[in-house]
Amino acid sequence: MYVYAEQAPPKGNAHKEMSGFTLIELLVVIAIIGLLSSVVLSSLNAARERSKNTSTVAQVLQYEKAINLYYSNTGSFPGSTSWACVGTGYPGGVCWSSSSYTESSSASVNFRNALSSLIDTSVIPGPSTRTFGTMYQTISTGGFNILYTLEGDVSCPIGTKNSGSSYTNAGVTRCNYYNRGL
Repeated sequence: MYVYAEQAPPKGNAHKEMSGFTLIELLVVIAIIGLLSSVVLSSLNAARERSKNTSTVAQVLQYEKAINLYYSNTGSFPGSTSWACVGTGYPGGVCWSSSSYTESSSASVNFRNALSSLIDTSVIPGPSTRTFGTMYQTISTGGFNILYTLEGDVSCPIGTKNSGSSYTNAGVTRCNYYNRGL
């Protein structure tokens, strides 16, 4: 006769198998996902800002070409020595921090009318929802200025300069494209 000894089952929870994840493991995974998503979003915002700035500079250069073409056709630069708003659709119709710079001013209307056959003058280069938009001025000694803003604390592109010293305020950098004429 053979006798088999059986082992008694352990008491309590020692015999049950664990399945799933612990709360600590889940919290660690959620924290890692949150950290990675914040890194991706900050990179995305920086890329979006660079894209807007590249578009702004390209639009300013398009206006420069239209202004130079106007000069080639007429022998003078469009507008007057008063500042004119470039484009339309600014909040409240004001393109700069002072209410005296409006898109309905005679300088702004004359500037848009002069260039309307050469370029879409409703386009606003740069941020239009900020206090500072884009402005144009003919220089009495010949040439012109285009004052515009870029998103963030950035350097103005080659061919332009910061207005005055390096001017950044409220998340925008103000640049001045200065052309002394042809």
